[in-house]
Amino acid sequence: MRSVAIDIGNTRIKSALFDKGQLVECAYFHHMNLKALADWLLRVSPSRLIISSTAEKSISIDHLLPSNAYVLHLNCNTPLSIKNDYQAETLGQDRMANAVAGYLFNKKASLVIDLGTCITYDWTVKGVYLGGSISPGLHMRLKSMNEFTGRLPLVEDITQGEIIGKNTEESLLSGVLFGIQYELSGIISVFEERFPGGSVLFTGGDSLFFADTIENHIFADPFLTLKGLEGILEFNNA
Repeated sequence: MRSVAIDIGNTRIKSALFDKGQLVECAYFHHMNLKALADWLLRVSPSRLIISSTAEKSISIDHLLPSNAYVLHLNCNTPLSIKNDYQAETLGQDRMANAVAGYLFNKKASLVIDLGTCITYDWTVKGVYLGGSISPGLHMRLKSMNEFTGRLPLVEDITQGEIIGKNTEESLLSGVLFGIQYELSGIISVFEERFPGGSVLFTGGDSLFFADTIENHIFADPFLTLKGLEGILEFNNA
């Protein structure tokens, strides 16, 4: 059975085609180019779809979907394969999908860390989503120091350097990069102490960058959220 998972963000739409639960291909579309999404859906011809949205403004793509396909719009009332021990109406759909993906990867315990605009940490243990934490992401930290001060520059060339910066830009970059790295290592260490045998998974736009800086054993998967959406779809339309 061919399934499509669609994740609508603030600037682009991420889509993935699955065949019998296996990821076949991914595609990305800008909000201003919905025709390309329509053409892609026509080509892949899914029999079922799941739609998730974290966009600030409502974007409807229902008119683009195959008329004979089963469509699931993810919301806080959607049945999940895990128990939710979090205030459901405040849980972002991307975090919901990440929690399910973590559970499917390791049913004993998982910590999914999504490194995007914000960094989210989602803990799922023995089929129960416990909750997590949220902190500013890499670019948000750099941008905020530029916007909320009078003279600090915006650092755009992001490369790993020494912890001791030799000028203002190096110091800003050191503070942000090493701050995130130690934050990651600290939270991962707590998780590993509490739940031996659990798995730590990275996803999000900055996941591959930070995966190389962490000494802990982690799995990096840029398509994890889409895989979680597919897992939710499978649970509701097996």
